[in-house]
Amino acid sequence: MKKRRILIIHDQNVFRSIIMRTLTAEVPDLELHTADSSLEAIELLKKESFDMVISANEMEQMNGTDVHLHMRDSGRHNTTGFLLLTSKLDKQNKKIFKEKRIDNVLKLPFKAGELARQVDLLSVPREWRRHLRIDVPGTKVRIHLGHRIIQADIVNLSMGGMLCNLKVEPEGIPEFSRFYTSNILFPPLYGSVSVNVDGYVLRQAGLQWFEPPKLEIIQCAWRLSEITGRAREIMQDILDKASDEPDMIDE
Repeated sequence: MKKRRILIIHDQNVFRSIIMRTLTAEVPDLELHTADSSLEAIELLKKESFDMVISANEMEQMNGTDVHLHMRDSGRHNTTGFLLLTSKLDKQNKKIFKEKRIDNVLKLPFKAGELARQVDLLSVPREWRRHLRIDVPGTKVRIHLGHRIIQADIVNLSMGGMLCNLKVEPEGIPEFSRFYTSNILFPPLYGSVSVNVDGYVLRQAGLQWFEPPKLEIIQCAWRLSEITGRAREIMQDILDKASDEPDMIDE
């Protein structure tokens, strides 16, 4: 699989590490590169090609807005996706970003899902869209574990995976150790259709606890096998309908 080349620009090592760890965990097909200053980044942008640039705004040598201006004035990266990270998102700065035609801004501190979503939306070659995780409210899944069927709420979904929350039943926490067949159940808004998929658990974690400590809800990330035929058509159509356009800046 070809990987998307992402350049991360931040003059503080701890923030570069946080961004890299987040993207490594959230998005499966990235090749991450870093620059510890805006001047180093400009030199890299002259020599190499990237599918997207993520830049801090507040840096010592040159602000991220100036890096963006350099990219738009260059031939190599004048249309490359650009995400600005800033801790200052008041009305004055929003006006500045708009004037400089910076359409995608993420306020620090960010949530992991917000950053992953922006990366998927700004580096959008069609062959990579299968990894874009979409919120489809009201969607559920029935997971077949032998003679036991577990129902869970889907948090987000893509052609390649899903994140779901399931309530721990009296039988205890299920043991996921192999491929399972599941039925994804879409709500009336999307025609109340169902799609059969196969997949396996990548990771699971406790999400909600009773008092005294007793696990109530666990969250599971699933990798799905390739979906083909009519099931693929249905899934892709629903995901396209549920997908939102990227927000510029939250008001």
